[in-house]
Formats: sequence, structure tokens, C-alpha cells
Amino acid sequence: MLRWLPASLMFGLVLPAWAGDFESDEAAEVAEAFGDLFPASLAACPEGLPDHCVCGEFSNLTDLPMRYSRVLSCPHPVLEDVRNIKTFTADGALIDDIMMKSGWLHGAAISWHPNGTLEGIANYDEGQQIGFARAWHDNGAVFAEQQFRDGQPHGLEIRYSTTGEVERVIIWDHGQIDADETLRLSRKLGIESP
Repeated sequence: MLRWLPASLMFGLVLPAWAGDFESDEAAEVAEAFGDLFPASLAACPEGLPDHCVCGEFSNLTDLPMRYSRVLSCPHPVLEDVRNIKTFTADGALIDDIMMKSGWLHGAAISWHPNGTLEGIANYDEGQQIGFARAWHDNGAVFAEQQFRDGQPHGLEIRYSTTGEVERVIIWDHGQIDADETLRLSRKLGIESP
């Protein structure tokens, strides 16, 4: 299942409390543990940004690789209670551009590979993935395409190789694999069924 998330969230990142509101004690504990390993500090925002934006920098106290070290969080100009959060590498390359509401992904989520190619696009409604999602290999070739309904995969999922050949297809029915249809379509396309 694709269930695509921005890279910063896919690898267990929980943004610090100043980037979004945390409503549960568990989320606050995770944010605190994250903060102990990757301490954040407020930083001056670039000129020209509204005063209600917040900028920060992360330090890395682990041996883990870190995709980004700077974050920018601004209220969305139209959507009430939604923040637009962007993460950047130390040299200023954009890594993630996401929207969050009350600590949940809400709206568009876009990520880029470190080499600057698009990594993924998905849409969320208060934490539930909805609509069409697409992810790309770092060479720019499409990696996967999938539809979501009410937070569940629904419909056709296609996975591609780095050279663009279809490697796998799966038919989803409200979060459950339709094994018969998946096998039928896989055989029709001459590919191995999962």
C-alpha cells in the first residue's frame, strides 16, 4: 500500500509544538522525545514573511542522517486553523511543503528528494489520506500511483520500476486487497501478483 507521507513524517518526525497544536498526551511525549534528540531553536525568519510566521532550526544529536535542518511555519492565508509548514536543508533546498491542522496533516503534502526531484504528492483531511497520491523515484520516474477514500486505499494501485515498467498492481476495496481482481489484472498484464 502506498499510503504516502511527506518524507519528514514518513521517517517518524513529529514537528515541535510550535509548528502545530498537539492535543494528546501521547503526541506531546513523542514531541518531547523527538526534541531531546533533535533540539529545535527559534530562528529569525527571512525578510518579507508575515510577523505571525515562525522559523526554526534543528540540531542532530544522533548518528542518524537528517534530511533537513530548518523549518518555516506560517498560518495558511485562507484556511482557518491550518498552518503551512516547509522544511529545508541547511543550504536552503526545499524538502517538504505540508499543511497541518491541530497536529494532523490537512490539505496538500508535497516532498522532494535531496537531489531536487519531486518525491511525492498526497492530500489529507484531518489526518486521513484522500484522493489521488503519486510518488516518484529520485531519477524522476513515477514510482507509484494510488487512490484513497476516507483514509483507506480504494481502487487501483500501480508500482513502477525506476525505468518505468509496471512491476505490481493491486486492487483495493475500502482498505482490503481484492485478491481475485488483483490476480486477474496481474495475469492479464503478465506481471507477478503480490
